[in-house]
Amino acid sequence: MSASSKKKLRKEQNAAAMTERQKKEQQEAKKLKAYTLTFAIVMVLVVAIVVGVIVSPMIDGLVRRNSNAVTIGEHKLSTADLTYFYFDAISEYQQTVYNQYYSSFGNYWSYMLGFDTTKPLNEQMYDEKEGKTWADHFIDTAIDTAKDTYALYDDAVAKGHTFTEEEQTNLDSYLESMELYATYYGYSSVKSYLRSSYGNGATEKNYEEYYRVCSLASSYLSKYHEDLEYDLEDYRAYEKDKFDDYSTLSYIYYSMKYNTYLGEGTKSEDGKTTTWTDEEKNAARDAMKADLEALLAGEVKDKESFDKAIQAWEINKPKEEDNKESDSSSSSSSSSSSSSTATKLPTSTEVKDAFINSISLQESAVNWLKETKTVDGKVQTARVAGELKAFEVYTYEDKKDLPDDHKHGDDCGCSRTIDGYTIVLFTERDDNEVKMANVRHILVKFQGGTKDKDGNVTYSDEEKKTAKEEAEKLLKQWQEGKADEESFGELANKESDDQNGKVTNGGLYEDIYPGQMVKAFEEWCFAEGRKTGDTGIVETEYGYHVMFYSSTDEMSYRDLMIDTDLRAEDTEKWHDSLSEKVTCVTENLKYMDYDYVLQEQ
Repeated sequence: MSASSKKKLRKEQNAAAMTERQKKEQQEAKKLKAYTLTFAIVMVLVVAIVVGVIVSPMIDGLVRRNSNAVTIGEHKLSTADLTYFYFDAISEYQQTVYNQYYSSFGNYWSYMLGFDTTKPLNEQMYDEKEGKTWADHFIDTAIDTAKDTYALYDDAVAKGHTFTEEEQTNLDSYLESMELYATYYGYSSVKSYLRSSYGNGATEKNYEEYYRVCSLASSYLSKYHEDLEYDLEDYRAYEKDKFDDYSTLSYIYYSMKYNTYLGEGTKSEDGKTTTWTDEEKNAARDAMKADLEALLAGEVKDKESFDKAIQAWEINKPKEEDNKESDSSSSSSSSSSSSSTATKLPTSTEVKDAFINSISLQESAVNWLKETKTVDGKVQTARVAGELKAFEVYTYEDKKDLPDDHKHGDDCGCSRTIDGYTIVLFTERDDNEVKMANVRHILVKFQGGTKDKDGNVTYSDEEKKTAKEEAEKLLKQWQEGKADEESFGELANKESDDQNGKVTNGGLYEDIYPGQMVKAFEEWCFAEGRKTGDTGIVETEYGYHVMFYSSTDEMSYRDLMIDTDLRAEDTEKWHDSLSEKVTCVTENLKYMDYDYVLQEQ
């Protein structure tokens, strides 16, 4: 018998000798093995789910940090790098719309964004013609911003530009405060705080690099902007073709409408519509013109006389039934009756110091208001204060042969019907050539006060008297000392309640121009004959101001505005020239947050 046969025989003999107990033990072992295997499979699945929740963001972050989204010059920006620009573009747009619409629409400002904040950006069209979604738009904006930023950054590095000491301090302070921000907003670490704001690819390291690059670019741009130099010849050349852009107008106006002169007309059987015959419409226009001619022939020189003339028109006189109605609704007081009637009387609208380009009157009225003449080589207004003129308001007849882009205007040549008049009273033109003022002040705030239900605070005569006495005391204290500008600044730093000018600059306000400060403060600054060293005490809604006139600026308000625009234009041209030289290649944008939702439901 061979060795292999013997081995086989021994196995058979051992199997035959197995007891019943051993068989049972083996069966139990098989059962246990099956249970163990099932448990292991379940545990693997559970662990996979748990690990997936933790590992998936880690993998996503790794992919974002290592995928090249765009190459700008020699800089390869990962998806994570570009995402910083992407989310900042969304935030900037959101903030811009907020600032533009919040004052008018309150909490409904978000509806003015242009897209639904509760839906993914890639599901909402930004440009139907181009087939671009809002996500595409913000990514394009991010790439453009990144290109502009690195154009500045690279030139700054090449030219050896570095942060000022203050800028470096601010940069370090901001980055060091990131942990504080994270804690404040309830995050366990800076990394989790950044990821919540900029996605899984964000880390402290790449965010700091992004912030440093943007800060140096901004510093370099500001330095170029500040270092530009201009003289008076530059200002005069710049304003040559845009003289009116820096001038303001003050005027009073009233709009007449012929439909207010229409009678009751003919009502439809259901009472929903009213119609007038051509004869009735023409009669209304004739009545309107008669009132206009009476006004133009009268003595209208200011708002009071303007309003009086308007209210004298038959169409605007209170009707007998109006008087009865006001009497019955306020029988307890005859003064209430007259007040109720007065509210029904029309009044003109007064506009002060409006920049010409912002005036919303019709073109013919604006052209008349801004008309100038040249005397001895100097431009001056062609209007006289109190000059009055009416401008026709038309309804244009549309024609089939008009081009699609046709815009009706005063000289469009279309047939038109007079539907009203805009009556304009010129009061003043200001070319803003006044020299700006530099003033120091010490503010003594009113103390105490009484709040009404709307939160408005009023101060008693006694509270105002106390503040005035303190202001007089401070002025006397200064006068009994060195009584110079330096000592006034020292006293302002020590005693002023004005936080804007208290800590370091001695209460100094520089380059003050008309319309910038509260009325009483401004009137003191620009009073005729005002000179360096003048002092005084002025009351405003904030308290009493101890005033010191530092100097009259060499620059006029007009030249300040021109300088601002000229400097901005030249800086933009320079920046554009840098950006044009930079190459920008889109590589892989598939990992960007196209489906970002601004506001989760």
